[in-house]
Amino acid sequence: MNEFTLNNPSFIQNVNDSAIVTNGLVIHLDFGNPKSYIGGSNIKNLGTKGGTASLVNSPTFSASNGGYISFNGTSQYISSQTLGFNTSAGFTVCLFYKQINPQGQAFWNYFWSTGTGGGNQKEMGSYSNSRFLFKDNFTVSSVLSDDVTTDWTYIAMGTNSSAVPFVYTYNRTGSFFSDSASPKFATNTVMDFETFFHTGTGGGVGGSTFYKANCAIIHAYNRELSSAELTKNFNALKGRFGY
Repeated sequence: MNEFTLNNPSFIQNVNDSAIVTNGLVIHLDFGNPKSYIGGSNIKNLGTKGGTASLVNSPTFSASNGGYISFNGTSQYISSQTLGFNTSAGFTVCLFYKQINPQGQAFWNYFWSTGTGGGNQKEMGSYSNSRFLFKDNFTVSSVLSDDVTTDWTYIAMGTNSSAVPFVYTYNRTGSFFSDSASPKFATNTVMDFETFFHTGTGGGVGGSTFYKANCAIIHAYNRELSSAELTKNFNALKGRFGY
């Protein structure tokens, strides 16, 4: 893995953290912010949860687009087991990422996976080429995203306080929203994040799979974000990705 320091001009910082929504921001990982990442295998969580996540099997850093990590889809992922949190008001997970290899529904490649205990296993994975399925494996409820193509995309998924799942997709053609009131997800009280870009030890529908993509930013909130709040985040970050 390439090493970068705060004094290394190759490390590009192009972030606008002051403009994002911070109310309920529990996890804030940003590979373009030297407060969060300066190389190596650890990334510091700038959210209220604190702590660090680990980069497993040396994914590659790039200084383009303000800084991102590239995952190979075969062995590399983020281990985030120490970043779980409690919530009674739903949750929202947001990523600014670029998928490399769209997959058909027979080949699940996961954004992230929670643990299997207590009916809390929730996953977001490549499902139908350029669309993604946000799924609760306990209630077998799911909701599809819009087309995310192979360009930089801002996607947000989660549930409200009544466990109704939702997905927002922001790309160059606009913003799109989808939800599913029935069946609902299992009630969310503990979000036990295991991994990003890998199913984790829980396995899940697709077994042990990986996801080939570039990722710049991961946010997680201990509540449902509104459409206006998500749009605010997107507008604060989009310039970094050529929008």
